[in-house]
Amino acid sequence: MAEAYEQLRDRHFRHNFVCHLFDGIFALAAFSAIGVTTFLPCLVEDLTRRQPELEPYRNRLAALMTCCFFGLTQLSAFLFAGYFEGKIRRKHILIWATFIARLGYVVLLLATVYMFNLGFTAYLAVLYASLCWFAIFNGVTLTLWMDFIAQQIPDNRRGILFGLRDCFGNLLGAAIIASFPFLTKHLEFPHNYAVVMAAVCVLIFLSLAALGRMREVPYDGIEDSPSPPLLTQIVRSLQILRDDSRFAKLMIAILLLGLGGLASLPLYTLKAVKVLAMNEQQRADFFSLATILCTVSYAAAIPLAGMMGDRLGYKKAVSLMYPLLIASFIIAAAAGSLWIFCIAIVLAGIAQAGVLLTMLSFPLEFAPQDRRPSYMAVRCLFVLPQFLTPFLGGWLADKWGYTQVFVIAGICVAVGLAFMHLMVADPRLEKQVRLHDLT
Repeated sequence: MAEAYEQLRDRHFRHNFVCHLFDGIFALAAFSAIGVTTFLPCLVEDLTRRQPELEPYRNRLAALMTCCFFGLTQLSAFLFAGYFEGKIRRKHILIWATFIARLGYVVLLLATVYMFNLGFTAYLAVLYASLCWFAIFNGVTLTLWMDFIAQQIPDNRRGILFGLRDCFGNLLGAAIIASFPFLTKHLEFPHNYAVVMAAVCVLIFLSLAALGRMREVPYDGIEDSPSPPLLTQIVRSLQILRDDSRFAKLMIAILLLGLGGLASLPLYTLKAVKVLAMNEQQRADFFSLATILCTVSYAAAIPLAGMMGDRLGYKKAVSLMYPLLIASFIIAAAAGSLWIFCIAIVLAGIAQAGVLLTMLSFPLEFAPQDRRPSYMAVRCLFVLPQFLTPFLGGWLADKWGYTQVFVIAGICVAVGLAFMHLMVADPRLEKQVRLHDLT
């Protein structure tokens, strides 16, 4: 029976590889263009300057955006992943939940066009509500989407899929955001933001069309079964940590490395704006430049990191990437000129390739076929602090200053990297050793 599944997977491999590739390219282009770490914080910056009573909360509002977007996604994924186990046909769930999630961006586009009619405070409420709407439904599909990737793409091809997807997707996103300074010069606020959001809406529905072309490859030997109650799903998922010590150690390493999220990209840009005393046009130019630098450096690094992960195992690839993140923190803490900030942002972009491998690809290698959604649910639970820490980092930056936050984040990542090196197994290497012993 297992052979029949593998034959079916291989027969549809090229088609599904292309579908997932274009889905990812369009989606990542959209999300990198409207990024909650760069573009939307720039929008919050403009809003708070026009509403002086909100200005003292600028850093926390920008960090809260990251928490809403990523934090609710991971929490929702953890709560609902168990629903998909034992389901043979799940493509329709993925498509409809993705469609509902992306309606949040359509609402945000309309709210931006009519911002002055709503008022700045009401617009901020719509902004965060739209992000929360997207995050919750995106979380419903997250573990299901990851299971489709593992189901349809062999483990020695996932790295190159993620690499190509992220490379071209982020480059397309960088091309869109590169137009933002031009839009700022020629269009009044908020129509400069609305044009970018309109492009994003087109891209996310092109992504959905590509995803809809995917051919589902059901597993052999798995039958539809009724979903257990929510509490039972949660308990079963958490028991994985007790029963699989290797996976539990990986989760601890991910938790420690995720504390590096204290120093999220908005802190790089906000520190530069403050230290260099930028005016409005300079802010728009720098936010655009920061997005392009981070995106292009990440896009250049991720295919190489993916190929390293496919050939050497993800643990080795991660061990090479995270030291660059520590170096980025050190440089940002000491930065006092534009070019030094740019160097720190480039290193952070390259290091994001290691973050993706750790958070997404590496856990898939530990998960057995019949429990993969639950394993990915636990992974989402341990990734969650990474997306909540930016809010804490914004609060600490308000209280202590940017430099102290970068130092704390660097120490946390160094501890997590040491734990990863000493305590976490590499399933790919173990499999190669077993095959070598057999031969």
